[in-house]
Amino acid sequence: ASPGLAQRLQQGRSALPRREALILLLLLAHPDLVAEHAEELAELEFGCGPPAGHELAALRDRLLDLAHDGDGAGSEALRADLAASGFGPLIGRLDAAAGGSPWYLRPEAAAVDAAHVLRQALTLHRKASTLHRELLSAREALAVDSCEANMARMRDIQEQISALTGAEAAIEGFGASSGRSTSSM
Repeated sequence: ASPGLAQRLQQGRSALPRREALILLLLLAHPDLVAEHAEELAELEFGCGPPAGHELAALRDRLLDLAHDGDGAGSEALRADLAASGFGPLIGRLDAAAGGSPWYLRPEAAAVDAAHVLRQALTLHRKASTLHRELLSAREALAVDSCEANMARMRDIQEQISALTGAEAAIEGFGASSGRSTSSM
């Protein structure tokens, strides 16, 4: 492979999933959400595999530790603390993975709006994780018995995963607390 292609392949392997980046960036922008969702966050599985998955889990664990300690630091102070702890490069990669800076990732966005986005992202993440586990099971079943029913099950799961990619729900009144337009989709 050419050096350029090898570099793009390596970048693809180290790329962070957008939804996982969004979840962590919401917590960085709105630290109060960490304590509110601590249990669910502690169980959060990162699907990007090592080493990025381990890095994301370490950042999540540090955020949970800081919330448990009751620091109450604002977004900028939290980012500075995490950067001083060696998470600066990872936070930079998270910012890049988010694809710009959506308004709800800004610290001045209303907490209720950020909480809506976080709940939705966590729900979609759980659903995607479940579907990926089901897909692995369906592939194993297909390898054992290549019948039409197993093939249909695998296709159905793949379609559900495709439909879930980029899924967003329209929430009535979403953004109004942050002064955003609430026109429905």
